[in-house]
Amino acid sequence: MKKALVGYFSKTGSTKEIAVIIGANLAKKGTEADVLELEKITNTDNYSAIILGAPINGMRHIPEFIKFVEENRNALDGKVAGLFTVAYIYHDGRKIWRGMMNKSIAKIQKLINPANSTVFAGRIDKKMPAFANLLFGIGSDLPLDLINHAEIDKWCEEIGKLIKSAN
Repeated sequence: MKKALVGYFSKTGSTKEIAVIIGANLAKKGTEADVLELEKITNTDNYSAIILGAPINGMRHIPEFIKFVEENRNALDGKVAGLFTVAYIYHDGRKIWRGMMNKSIAKIQKLINPANSTVFAGRIDKKMPAFANLLFGIGSDLPLDLINHAEIDKWCEEIGKLIKSAN
C-alpha cells in the first residue's frame, strides 16, 4: 500500500480541516495517509507521495510555509502529488487580488513542482468591515464559511489517481 503525507500550516483552522478531509478521503480510497502540521514533519522518506497545504494571508502564502518549502526543497523533489492553497477571497474577490495570490502560488509551484494544484475557499471568524468588503470586492452577504466539501472530495479523487499511478 502506498503511503501519503498530508502536510499543512494552518493559521485559523480552515487549512487543518481541509488537510484532515484530504487524509480521510485518501484512506477511504486505499492510500494510507498521515496528516501532520509542517513543524512536526521530520522525515519524508517513508512517503510515496506528499500533499502540502497552506493559507494565503496578505495575498501570499504564509511565511512559515514558504520557509518550509525552501528548506525542504530537495526532500520534496518529485514527491509532491498535490498543493492546496486556502484563500477566503480567491474565488469571489477582485481579479487584482487573485492575480497577486496566483503569483505566490506560482512561486511555490516552481519550487516543488506539484503534479496537481488547487485553491480552496476557506472560512473567516467574523464579517469583514464594510471597507474591506469594498476593497476586496466581496459582498457583505458572503457566508463566513466557504469550505466546499464536494470540491475537496473531487480534488482528492484526482490526487488519489495520481498517487496510485506513480512509480
